[in-house]
Amino acid sequence: MKKIFLVLSIFAIGLTLTACKDDDPVDPTCTSSQDLVDGVCVDKVVVPTCTSEQELVNNVCVDVEPECEATISVDGLWANVKLRNALSYSINREEITETLGAGQVPAGGMVPPGFMDHNGYDFFLVAGNYGLETDDTNYAEAVALFAQAAAEMGLTVAELQAAIEQEELLFNTSEGHQLIAQMVQQMWADNLGFTIPLANEEWAVFQVTRKEGNFSIARGGWLTDFMDPSGLLSIFASTNAYNDPNYYNDAFDDLLAAAQATTDPQVHFENLYAAQEMFMLDMPMIPVYHYTDTMLASDNLAGWGRSVLGTIDFSRASLVDGETEMHWNIGADPATLDPSLNGASDGGDVINQTFEGLVREIEGVVLPGVAESWETSADGLTVTFTLRDSLWSDGSAVVAADFVYAWLRGMNPETASEYAWIWEYTNVVGSQAYAECSSDDCSAERAAVGIRAVDASTFQVDLVNPTAYFVSLTAFYHFMPVKQSAVEAVGGEEGIWAKDPALLVSNGPFTLTAYTVGAGLTLEKNANYWNAAVVGIDTITGAFNDDAVSAYATYQTGDFDFIPSVPTAEVPTLIAESDEFYVFPLLGTYYYSFNLDQDGSESNEQGTVCP
Repeated sequence: MKKIFLVLSIFAIGLTLTACKDDDPVDPTCTSSQDLVDGVCVDKVVVPTCTSEQELVNNVCVDVEPECEATISVDGLWANVKLRNALSYSINREEITETLGAGQVPAGGMVPPGFMDHNGYDFFLVAGNYGLETDDTNYAEAVALFAQAAAEMGLTVAELQAAIEQEELLFNTSEGHQLIAQMVQQMWADNLGFTIPLANEEWAVFQVTRKEGNFSIARGGWLTDFMDPSGLLSIFASTNAYNDPNYYNDAFDDLLAAAQATTDPQVHFENLYAAQEMFMLDMPMIPVYHYTDTMLASDNLAGWGRSVLGTIDFSRASLVDGETEMHWNIGADPATLDPSLNGASDGGDVINQTFEGLVREIEGVVLPGVAESWETSADGLTVTFTLRDSLWSDGSAVVAADFVYAWLRGMNPETASEYAWIWEYTNVVGSQAYAECSSDDCSAERAAVGIRAVDASTFQVDLVNPTAYFVSLTAFYHFMPVKQSAVEAVGGEEGIWAKDPALLVSNGPFTLTAYTVGAGLTLEKNANYWNAAVVGIDTITGAFNDDAVSAYATYQTGDFDFIPSVPTAEVPTLIAESDEFYVFPLLGTYYYSFNLDQDGSESNEQGTVCP
């Protein structure tokens, strides 16, 4: 029985094994793009070929973030925006203004108080300071930014400190400028650990050095020429002659252009707010404070005035004691007295005595000048000035054609006026195109400028957009008339005529009778001035003394009736004790410019910026 069971069991197993063998599946036939995996055809995994700038992650090529290779820009240390901000953040502006003591306002931006926007709010207050506090709040952030800047340039902090000590902070010779530079130097030493060398140059030399870009960091300052924030911001446009930092930013330029092109006040100011924010985040210069205007005027001097933009006016001045000779310290020897070429306040103050534009502006009031009246069309696009009967100092008539000649001369690219940029902001039809013409033949652009002498006594101007500040702008010296025969006289080239009493022909309350380079000048009452009856001074003896200490000492002796500035150390006492000391708000800003284009390429090479 056991044998029968065993045989049956073996037979059953055999049947089972035979059955299993017969049930084995047949492997499927896979395509060339498939693989057999566990008897199943599956698509092959295709491994992509990555470029050298990519790596394979989960079978996907992804871009590789490049390593932050530390470099120093060809434009030097200041090309690094973190370094510029570090230096700016480590200055205590409130300490500086408290030391100066004449009511200066610590600056957290370029635009000072006093400009109202489309809503009637002060641009300065609405804009704020973009995180740039005016006390010592930013010191810790400055230290961190400095270290980050060093890393981006492949330097240790100590190496960056040493490198900056090979640079230089430049200012024009002045007791006040020296004091501020020394304070900034010490703040950088205390907070960032380096002592930058200081250097100073006489004003005329300094102007050339700064204009030619032969500096590392240089003192700067700007007073607006018209009542709009663009009067401050526009000097940093890429093509502006006063763009001392050599700041090149197309987006910034575009915002300024958009602000100027619109007729909508809201759009105008929105673009200007955006432009200043961009500018301050880039920090091509370090704003220090917004100016005040300080001066000493003898109690014996009556009737003098100043424009809201800071230009001195003696057209209605007189001496209380009955004397007719006034002594005025002008300050530095002006580079030029040619209205179309001048670009500095010292020259502007003299020009305001020797020439007169369509209007005069004194203490914010626009008064008739050569124009006895003016009318603006209903659409705001045409301004017609009616000229009074007035004479040049040589007795010839001042006519509308004199303004046409002077204005076209100021625009003419061949004149190379430092103020040619301002024509964009006049909104005079065609003036910007002519001023910026770079072709060999600009006659078409010249012909398209919207100014004309309708007749001898009618001067008409066409505007691209209604411009509220246009009439007041014509009081500025760049828009004053000049006589063609005097400008083009032999020996009068390049503005020399305006400093030569033998060549100068002017139309203001005074005329130039003597000029000694480096010493001073003499102005005499212009008998042919249309309003000569109100001019109470016969002679102005002007001195060129830009040493505030010695000028103040001379004033104390009574030998000066008017000086435009005083030693900083004397300000607290004068404020407390002197009724001859005057402090006025001034629409301008004191700053330090970084030279951002040290290779002369007319571009800003930023260098490494690490995340």
